Amino acid sequence: MARKIVAVFGAVVCLAGLFFVVVPTSLADMTEAVLNPVGVAFAGGIRVLFGIILWLAADTARTPRTFKVLGVLFVLGGIGVFAIGVPGLTSIVEWGTSRGDSFIRLAGVFATCLGGFLAWSAISPRGAE
Repeated sequence: MARKIVAVFGAVVCLAGLFFVVVPTSLADMTEAVLNPVGVAFAGGIRVLFGIILWLAADTARTPRTFKVLGVLFVLGGIGVFAIGVPGLTSIVEWGTSRGDSFIRLAGVFATCLGGFLAWSAISPRGAE
């Protein structure tokens, strides 16, 4: 079950990354909606939860070590989101958006690659099941 969640999440991240490559200004608009205590708590909680799911899915994934490393990084990232809070995230968003559309597109390319990798790695090769 955890592997299926990772595959779906990976596909969503991949599509979101593609969207930000095509429409980079939308990222700044979307972040305004979540830069509040509830949004930050949700973002941190999702990262921690997904890190745990990655760890649980690692044994059945194509790349188990990578899933475990990414799981730890996601959990640490979620804890970091809680630690820096709304003011810290606001500063990061302002810094990123001030870099221009090319920077946001580059982040979109990274998200596309990460999401695609997660989806690919979570899907079993043909005949494996």
